[in-house]
Amino acid sequence: MNTRSVWLKKYILRFIKYNLVGVSVFFLNIGIYYTIYYPLFKESAVWPLSITGALLEFIALTIVNRTKLGNMFDACKS
Repeated sequence: MNTRSVWLKKYILRFIKYNLVGVSVFFLNIGIYYTIYYPLFKESAVWPLSITGALLEFIALTIVNRTKLGNMFDACKS
């Protein structure tokens, strides 16, 4: 395999991993929204929800980056 195809494969795998983390955080946030925030804040629930979403995304990416699968945001170089 040439280096370009290896780089492309690494890039695609990191893109998929990032999107899986993002989608899982999104669905978790939807559950939090309808069970906790909306009954408390009604239409103003968007603000605490966005803060919670940002924190959950950061925590999830930090956990994924600490695994032995490699860092998601490193350059795709060997």
